[in-house]
Amino acid sequence: FTDLFESLFGDLFGKKKGAAKMPGRDLRYTLELSFEEAALGVEKTIKFPSPVECATCKGSGVTKADATRGLQATANKLQSTIIGERTYFHPPATRVAKGKPALARLLPSYDEYFIGLKDRTAMLSKLGAAGGTSASILPFRHVVAIDGHIVAGWDWRPKGNSVAVEVKAFAPLGKGDRLGIAGEVDRFSEFLRVPVSLEFML
Repeated sequence: FTDLFESLFGDLFGKKKGAAKMPGRDLRYTLELSFEEAALGVEKTIKFPSPVECATCKGSGVTKADATRGLQATANKLQSTIIGERTYFHPPATRVAKGKPALARLLPSYDEYFIGLKDRTAMLSKLGAAGGTSASILPFRHVVAIDGHIVAGWDWRPKGNSVAVEVKAFAPLGKGDRLGIAGEVDRFSEFLRVPVSLEFML
């Protein structure tokens, strides 16, 4: 059992093989041994289930049949867009009134919206269209999403008895985008219960 125990519990005894991995749930296996086998030792082959990520549903549990039925039920309400080699389904685009605040969100770096998806092509499409890449976000601790697209980075710092929020856009921002971000900053101010100023960096 040496290899098995080292692979399962090696970190506990200071024996590591390769890169460190995130610990999973403990495994328990009941194995019956005779007195002679326990005393003299014996080799046995055991089998136990090991969870793996489904290549189809990426761990969500949704089957192809579920997805097909869902698309059929909403076919007359959705539009499709091809980005790269993938097809994305979404509600029809609506014309936003000029000057109306866009749906903006100031997200922390590890928000599940940003890191929870294996394929982030759609949310980064505006960034790519503006000539940026995901590396553009690295200097910033947090990201700004407008209408579901990552378009800017943001950070904050104490400023006396208030807080200053700095936003660096990676894609062009319209008047509605800026109004949406300003609204989010107001919400941030209410959460912190201190005045918060907003500055767009060049």
